[in-house]
Amino acid sequence: MDKERHIERIFFTFRETQEYLGVSKGKLRRLMKSDLPSHRIGKKIVFLKKDIHRWALKH
Repeated sequence: MDKERHIERIFFTFRETQEYLGVSKGKLRRLMKSDLPSHRIGKKIVFLKKDIHRWALKH
């Protein structure tokens, strides 16, 4: 029997980052323009979990 493999993602989606930080869509966009690290994969914006944790600890 095949065991289901669990692969942990290393990033948050835009919405997940919003929820994690407890901010609105507009506020998250403003944070991205200032110093919140983000990455683009195609048309999607993602945030590496380690970068978000590090950023949150500094702010």
